[in-house]
Amino acid sequence: MGKLAEVLERTTSRDVICTGFEVYDGRKATEELENKKSKYSGPVKETLDLSLFECFNASTCSSFQGRTGAWFTVNKRGEIRLSHEIGKDYEVGATVEFYLNKPGTILVMREAKNGFPLKAADSKSLSKRLTCRELGSALEKKGVELPVRFVAAWDEGLKAWVGRR
Repeated sequence: MGKLAEVLERTTSRDVICTGFEVYDGRKATEELENKKSKYSGPVKETLDLSLFECFNASTCSSFQGRTGAWFTVNKRGEIRLSHEIGKDYEVGATVEFYLNKPGTILVMREAKNGFPLKAADSKSLSKRLTCRELGSALEKKGVELPVRFVAAWDEGLKAWVGRR
């Protein structure tokens, strides 16, 4: 029950002074609202303004992982793939060794006499591959989810590729 009805129920007729009645017309109220809405609202935009969005593309992402990127990946079987950018510097049969830091976030690769021999990843690219199951196991023991990609850069002081995941 509304407040007005409660007040009227407890009072006598002489306590209430009637000043006039207005019949409520729902359709009229709806029309008024529609008129106000169109009167005050701006034009409706049907396209997206991409200047309000954050852009991600090859030129804005430092870790671009395409053909031009320098990276190595390690999968669950311990297969290591070197990107085209890294693989082009090494001949098939060149030997490399890897260094992994304690948390498993940095992987370093450099040439070594007693290293793993590189193989061609496929006949159409300069990418290289090799297998080191111990490296895959070590990464898993450190809690790294495989496969993992290390984005790499050449370190002149170390004469090695340094990758960070």
